[in-house]
Amino acid sequence: MSKTPNLLISLLLILITAGGVMFVQHLCLEELTKRLIVLDISAAALIVFGCRRRSVAAIVFLMQCAAGISFISYATSMGTPPSIAAIINGAGLAVPTIGGILDYIPATALLPIVILLIQLLLLRAAWLKAPLKVLIPLAVVYGLLMLNTFRYVPLNYLTKEGFEARYKQAVFIKNPLSESVRVRGILASFAVELITDYPGTLREMKAPISPHGPTDNLPIFRATRRIALIQVESLDFELLDLRVNGALVMPFLHSLTSTSHVFRLDGTKKLTSANSDFEIFNGRIASPQVNHYEVETNYGDSLLRILKQYGLNVTAFHGMPRNYMNREHAQRLQGVDVYYSLEEMKKAGVPALPIWWGGCMADADTLSFAADNIPDGPFAHFIFTIDMHMAPDVEQYSSGKNFSSKADAFHHLCSTTDAALQTYVKALPEGTTVILWGDHSSYFVKNSDHIPLLIHIKGEEHPFDGRDIDGLTRSNIYYYLKKIFETSLGSGLIN
Repeated sequence: MSKTPNLLISLLLILITAGGVMFVQHLCLEELTKRLIVLDISAAALIVFGCRRRSVAAIVFLMQCAAGISFISYATSMGTPPSIAAIINGAGLAVPTIGGILDYIPATALLPIVILLIQLLLLRAAWLKAPLKVLIPLAVVYGLLMLNTFRYVPLNYLTKEGFEARYKQAVFIKNPLSESVRVRGILASFAVELITDYPGTLREMKAPISPHGPTDNLPIFRATRRIALIQVESLDFELLDLRVNGALVMPFLHSLTSTSHVFRLDGTKKLTSANSDFEIFNGRIASPQVNHYEVETNYGDSLLRILKQYGLNVTAFHGMPRNYMNREHAQRLQGVDVYYSLEEMKKAGVPALPIWWGGCMADADTLSFAADNIPDGPFAHFIFTIDMHMAPDVEQYSSGKNFSSKADAFHHLCSTTDAALQTYVKALPEGTTVILWGDHSSYFVKNSDHIPLLIHIKGEEHPFDGRDIDGLTRSNIYYYLKKIFETSLGSGLIN
């Protein structure tokens, strides 16, 4: 075969290889810079022209396919590009998901397989193996392009010294790693993480204090000395009004919207749901690459500690193993007096479902148990729900009923959580303040990536529609809730 067809096949291989990488980057970043596109094409050319044997090229393309599937699945589930820091710092959190790993692979992650098949097909033909006089200039061009990226995101962006310098200047990049990926790609950013020890830096650095955002202008809501704080798993804002076949999916939560303060917060997932309540309770911006409950030790400004200082007995209920996400230890450091974990509730006779890692409690059982433990005096309950994470195990909640899609299974679990919440709120004394929010947006349906925050006093009507207020986050809503507690409960402060 002549060199012209060989060159055409090589150019086609380069375009297919670079296109596959760009597709993955697009799904991880939602935007591609011209600089990154040029880098991708240069790297693809080096791979295609540099591989001297079909077996070597096939292995490289197979690795590209596996990486593509992994990166897309991670970014789709977590809402952020994959990183070495998240893998290292979240390794223990991945244990519960290993058995159901296929449930986290979206349909878009299958395209790398199609690209791999095309690449292998093209490898059956003869492609051009470039001589060193071509490879060396290509490598130099790629190297210069990569070096140029450090003008935009230098190494010190990911070092402890760099973090501290930006803190002093009141400049903070929420996720500097995403900035690195935008200019140099995922794999190159992996290398930068290792060089700078970015995973270790995240574990050492305290999460930065969040700005107030628009919370200073929100209407103050007067709380009572009975407070129920409820973090609802995977609660998209849209679920409050969603109807399927004409029926509301969560009719109880929908009914609260007409008598409550309603806000819409950013619901981006940040590695763990523990980072969600960490932000709300502490007013600090969580990193997407570390579970802060595993590294933070000082929670002096936590809302839970403030409630305890105002004389409220603080009890937490979470139907998962006590050590998962280090939640029990972190909650106790924040002022929780009693922590009911999976183990404690099992001892009390609450049945556990044999699913996920170590089992878990259905929301109906957790919330029923919480309702049985409402004290007579001032109290604060903090409750986590779980059902809406468990679409892959929906048969455990539905007597074996089959569902046609993950979305249908998810909506069924939304209804079980909604009914459990209604039962719990019904058991609360009149005048109890109910503050309810989603931990992050859903895994199983695609909405706006926003979550609701509802503030409601049982038996009273205090409507306020704040869903159109832009810029509200879990970390800055802390200041609003803190102001509510201090304004409402200030006369009962206990030192």
